[in-house]
Amino acid sequence: MSPMKNCRVITTTPIAGFPARMLLILLLLLTIYFRLKLFYLAVLLYLMYLLWSYYWTITSCRYVDSKAKNLRHNIFAGETFSLEFKLANAWHLPVVRSRINITLPIFFTVVADNKVFASEEPKKPNAEKAGNVIVPRQQYFAAYSWLPAKEEVNLAVEVKAQLRGVYYIPAVEFFVGDPSGLFYAAKEITRGSYLYVYPRIQEKEEINRVLALTEKQVERGTALEDRYTVLGVRSYQLTDPLKSINWYATARTGSLKSNLYARKNSFNCLIVFDLSVYEQPPAETDFIPTEDPLLEEAISFATSLALFQLEQGVKTAFYTNAPLLQWQRGRETNKPPYLKRVRRISALTFAASDEQAQKILKLAASIDESSRASREEQEKLWLKVMEKASDSMVYILTYNRPPACWDSAKDKTAEKKAENPHDFYTAARLAALACAGYRLINLN
Repeated sequence: MSPMKNCRVITTTPIAGFPARMLLILLLLLTIYFRLKLFYLAVLLYLMYLLWSYYWTITSCRYVDSKAKNLRHNIFAGETFSLEFKLANAWHLPVVRSRINITLPIFFTVVADNKVFASEEPKKPNAEKAGNVIVPRQQYFAAYSWLPAKEEVNLAVEVKAQLRGVYYIPAVEFFVGDPSGLFYAAKEITRGSYLYVYPRIQEKEEINRVLALTEKQVERGTALEDRYTVLGVRSYQLTDPLKSINWYATARTGSLKSNLYARKNSFNCLIVFDLSVYEQPPAETDFIPTEDPLLEEAISFATSLALFQLEQGVKTAFYTNAPLLQWQRGRETNKPPYLKRVRRISALTFAASDEQAQKILKLAASIDESSRASREEQEKLWLKVMEKASDSMVYILTYNRPPACWDSAKDKTAEKKAENPHDFYTAARLAALACAGYRLINLN
């Protein structure tokens, strides 16, 4: 498809639109029929003026080379990435009223170099809505009233992702007008794309600290060290568990020493992330995604633990009953995609690769912060764990706080209040789990 066919022309006033041009042609024919010379000349000049403005706009759009670079498809929450744009006027005449439009979700902060990009409110409510999911957007633009012939302009804008999630980024558009202001020509310089904003990843020291605390609280003889062989000793670190202290080497050297371990053989690791809440509202109201710091911390730890295991070369699986938010397209291809809540058990089977890490990060980015799994979904999750837990180290991570958007003032009986989804994992139930070892961690 040629550049001219990529351009679409937008009229800025009804007197320059297609009906007006058809009316002028009709008037032109009438003036010829009735031999109205002066009126014929006026109509002809105005029609030629409209045609000149129209084709000036089309030609300007055709000869301006507009490109975008450094487009991203994934980023971690809190990180900043840069978008770069180039406008090159290959025409022998100047281009007037050129403009680049960027549309981003409101959860992104934009900081541009030289402050060339400004923000504006969309003329119409710019949001995707499906059931109860709303994603408001904000428009940013850089405008040039005059772009000389054979001139090139480079623009850059820095974008910071503030909230974890999966976002649809509409196509970046380039606009150029004619000197009279009657027409705009527009073309897309990028395609609409999906941007995954991954949760923040915690440091290894934090993971070791939590696991060490859990080991002290749950002493069931299921420590990972029984599957390790001792390679040597090193100076004791605060994150080392007490079981790793080599007292013989400590007594001989006079300073604390801990054993340095290596796995005797490889084994699997299963991360189970349970987001069950028993009491749920009968109908979930419309909502705009907002940050839930406690939930984000829980998602961050579950994801970090899975990535930590993958870094150690362990085949890792990730199971969760968390509802997900996914973008879907309707039957009409010309309409933008919409968000839909999906309730299912997500099960990423055992693998040890970078591809597995990407799958876990994308799954974590898709978790819906405004909903939770039901009691039935908790039981389904446990059945899947029972099927795949053989010869695996199982980490069961529970987070059972309801979303802030739910009505906390709803009446509940004392019996329902006493129910805690974390108590689902009783000692008897865990003892029946055929696995190499397990950890039960309450992330509330």
